Amino acid sequence: MSELELEEVERSLRNAKGVPAADKLIKYLRLVMWLVHEQVAVAALDAHALPFAASVIKAINRRFPDSVRARRLQGMYFEAAGDFPRAEEMYRDVLATHPNNEMALKRMVSLERSRGNPAAAIEALRRYLDTFGNDKDGWEELAELYLE
Repeated sequence: MSELELEEVERSLRNAKGVPAADKLIKYLRLVMWLVHEQVAVAALDAHALPFAASVIKAINRRFPDSVRARRLQGMYFEAAGDFPRAEEMYRDVLATHPNNEMALKRMVSLERSRGNPAAAIEALRRYLDTFGNDKDGWEELAELYLE
């Protein structure tokens, strides 16, 4: 849904009679729009549609310039583009301010696996599991890495 469409929905909700929670619905729709943007960006990265992913990520960054999630998306973009040093810089930036950020810790594991560096991937995964020890999939991945 575009910004103009959201504004049109907002106007009609504000003019509607008997809608006591219109403001809450409007806030919800605005939030959902950006969550969908984030999902579309990840899907574009998965499909390796990098120009499209870049445009969506830029829109998210304009709306949320200080967002940890936006920085993580930038790192994922650089990772998909094969620019591993810049991706690592983005993830380390997130971890510097939020050392227990689950997604950034997981991305560091993925980054090291993409680089073909199993020893560094094991170390990154062990750091992740130090904080998120109940992650069964993480333990399975660690076992797989040790068996490689």
